[in-house]
Amino acid sequence: MEIYLNPDNVFVATFIGAPSMNIFNASLYPEYIELEGRKLNLYKKMPVAREGMEVKMGIRPDFFQDGEFADKNSQLLEIKGIEVDLVEPLGYDRELDLRLGKKEFKARLDLRTRAREGERINLCFDPARVHFFDPETEKNIFSGIFSGAS
Repeated sequence: MEIYLNPDNVFVATFIGAPSMNIFNASLYPEYIELEGRKLNLYKKMPVAREGMEVKMGIRPDFFQDGEFADKNSQLLEIKGIEVDLVEPLGYDRELDLRLGKKEFKARLDLRTRAREGERINLCFDPARVHFFDPETEKNIFSGIFSGAS
């Protein structure tokens, strides 16, 4: 579980867990994360080595929530207008193949989701569940933006 929740590098992050961790190219700023040309505004400033710092951002498919059912009073980050390519019912949950710009990725949502193939969905996630990896070494730089983890 420790390796699953706190991988040391991109290889471990994508090897452990099924489906594997999603890895996005992103840029970090104190007030927001830029992901596939979209700004995800943060609820408090994040310490970054330099503004616009390039990283690989990792988030597990099961850490996404359907924006329709997310707690609006929480400090979740939201990505709007994600294209749904495929919805695969798996009993209690649904595994979705999604597209954000040119990036394909997966989300595992509970059975309440009404996402349909060919439509768009908003996804939320807890920034404390995100990992940032160095784009060259692929080592985990830090994770848990707001959880105090480093």
